[in-house]
Amino acid sequence: MFVAPTSKSLSHTRARKAATDGGARGATLPGVTADMLSRLMACDFETLRRRSAELARLLTEASEVRITCPRGTDLTMDLSGRNGIADDGDLSGERAFGNLPCGEGFVAPLSASGTMVASCLAGIGLPEGEAPVLTIQDGRLSSATEPEGERLLAALRAAGELGTNVAELGIGTNEKAKLTGNILEDEKILGTVHVAFGASAAIGGTVSVPVHLDCVILQPMLEIGGTRVLEGGDFLL
Repeated sequence: MFVAPTSKSLSHTRARKAATDGGARGATLPGVTADMLSRLMACDFETLRRRSAELARLLTEASEVRITCPRGTDLTMDLSGRNGIADDGDLSGERAFGNLPCGEGFVAPLSASGTMVASCLAGIGLPEGEAPVLTIQDGRLSSATEPEGERLLAALRAAGELGTNVAELGIGTNEKAKLTGNILEDEKILGTVHVAFGASAAIGGTVSVPVHLDCVILQPMLEIGGTRVLEGGDFLL
């Protein structure tokens, strides 16, 4: 078993995937703090696991997702052939892997198009002014506004041609999480959506690059297939 409280995430690296494929079980905790761990791990685990499992089921069964928010997000994703995953803190099984603190259901989309407004950006934190607007075309991040958005795009492009790949859609399920600017916590906030760019091979996609950066959308409306899952940030399941 491994526990990785690192400064940068190992979740989406070849090394972590090789360890899991080889039978190891473990958790990654990039940027974790004692306060964060104690607060979020005091959640209602039974409810968190039910939420996360239901999201994984819906993400597996659906072929399309739509996300909007009051700030201007309007994003659609193709999930055809991709399987949802529950990150619910259960690391007891062989090859089990997840984040700690835990709390999300997620999937590696096949493609995506539209715009999203990011309220927290991995490695950058909370925007100082206007929230960046990220434009996605044919499954890639093509442009971004505001200094934080430009920094995100530059970091992704530095990883090569596939660095801007839309790698993940995740939905937070931990009621103890709050907005802090630390993506490890922010992406777990109940009623939020996050979209990651870069590597997806470790979670069911096909892209392997040395970057995976998540961005959080607050107060979203989320429809998975024909099911309304979030409305204004309220979790409906």
